[in-house]
Amino acid sequence: MISLFPKRRQVLLNWTLILVLFIVSVLVRIENMRAPMGRHHEFITGHVLTTLSIYQKHGLGYFHYSPVLNFDGEPEKNIFDKFKFRDENYHIYYVSYPPLCFLAPHFVFKLFGVSPSVTAIHVFSLAIHFLSGFLLLLLIYKLAGRDLRQHIYVPGFVAYTVYLFASGNLWYHANLYFADMLVQVFVMAFLVLLADFLRDPTLLVR
Repeated sequence: MISLFPKRRQVLLNWTLILVLFIVSVLVRIENMRAPMGRHHEFITGHVLTTLSIYQKHGLGYFHYSPVLNFDGEPEKNIFDKFKFRDENYHIYYVSYPPLCFLAPHFVFKLFGVSPSVTAIHVFSLAIHFLSGFLLLLLIYKLAGRDLRQHIYVPGFVAYTVYLFASGNLWYHANLYFADMLVQVFVMAFLVLLADFLRDPTLLVR
């Protein structure tokens, strides 16, 4: 644990370190994100972008707020005629996961006035990477009884750095986006809340 500065300066130092590490993690994968899609599992990013593009064109209600896989049109109907999970208009739906991983970027893009694109989904995935890493850092601080506003706790920053620069995360939290990436945020958030509860069980009755 390192605490060398007054509280305000310590907060600034911690956040500077958090952001610099994340920015470096983005810079080392810029070339990968610029390359055309089609490499390791990137088809699932295309899957999401297809659904988001359809949402943008027709709206969510038209597809029952569900992950649709095909545009309107006779050729599309012929291709998907034998699929089980379709509606009366021959819209085919992805049903292996709940729809949140499709709805979340749709609403974020709508909020910021952004159209679905490879760049937009990359940025969204990077944001998930940052948030998941930060929650891991916060988890380590809480488990150790430390305050992020007052200390540089080395084990916490080591865990944060490893999470940012692990080769799998550098790829999957940038070039790919799917439910498997989004769920990291919820897992980390749950663990942070659990750590709070383990330290003070009375939180549930307050």
